[in-house]
Amino acid sequence: MEARVYAEDAFRDFLPQAGIAEYVKWPAHARVDAALASGQSVGTNYDPMLGKVIVHGATRETARRALIEALDDTAILGLTTNVGFLRALAASDAFRDATVDTAWLDRNPGVVIPAGGETAAVLGAWALAQETATVPDHPFGVSDGWRMAAPAAPIKVELVVDGHTQVFSVFVDGQVRCGAQGWFVQPIHAAGPVLKAEVDGHVREGCVRISAHRVEVSHLGHTFSFPRPDYFAPGGHNAESDGAVVAPMPGVLLRVLVSVGDRVNRGDVLGLLEAMKMETPLRAPHSGTVSRVPAIATEQVQLGAVLFVVDAQQSAEVVP
Repeated sequence: MEARVYAEDAFRDFLPQAGIAEYVKWPAHARVDAALASGQSVGTNYDPMLGKVIVHGATRETARRALIEALDDTAILGLTTNVGFLRALAASDAFRDATVDTAWLDRNPGVVIPAGGETAAVLGAWALAQETATVPDHPFGVSDGWRMAAPAAPIKVELVVDGHTQVFSVFVDGQVRCGAQGWFVQPIHAAGPVLKAEVDGHVREGCVRISAHRVEVSHLGHTFSFPRPDYFAPGGHNAESDGAVVAPMPGVLLRVLVSVGDRVNRGDVLGLLEAMKMETPLRAPHSGTVSRVPAIATEQVQLGAVLFVVDAQQSAEVVP
């Protein structure tokens, strides 16, 4: 049984992805046909397949369970892949019962969702708190939480989970609390980004990558990305869309379909981006007036480059 790992976002219409694979971990107990390693860059000039994870078993069910375990042990940080989708699909009842066919996903959109999001957030919060506690010049960089005439103070970290900012309190005894929820975390082993810990008595493993603006946690095959709120950024954490349409991946801007001053409705196609043999429509985020078209057709554009700006204010001055 074989799972093909692609540089694509399976939960956003299978959009091809590109970037740097900051950390790559392939399963040790499966056959892996791949050349992707930590630190390598994945571009848009070639097919997005990164590797194949292959297992076998005496029965289909044995092979299926081996595939789930192999995908659990696969982690790719810094680059969006379909590993979490493959793992969730292999673990689904429909795949277990062999009731899927080539049109099954079309008939059941959104039925495959990654598992383990709550545990991933807890592992990410715990790891971020430990990093804060070990920075000597950090204002909260004391790991014992000591304070006079009161219990030890927790380290508080903020992560955006499912679009909402959550405050996690991490205590020195291993408690992690967020609102009315609580977990107990005891580390077992940590080596580089790999973290193995008991969470409420169950052994969990994840790969954690902490950066200035987000915490990425690969758990059960899926990489969960938790932004870290920046309240001092322009607009703050409640900023509405500024109307910018950015490149969802590196590629070539094939066509520009609008000009400065054009009126558009939400969802209108502004241009077409080509990457990895696929054309992706770029749509207006809201109704309004096209105020800027910084990119030029046939140009190579980078991930995140601003390609169009749509001004939602009908009376706003058009800025070329």
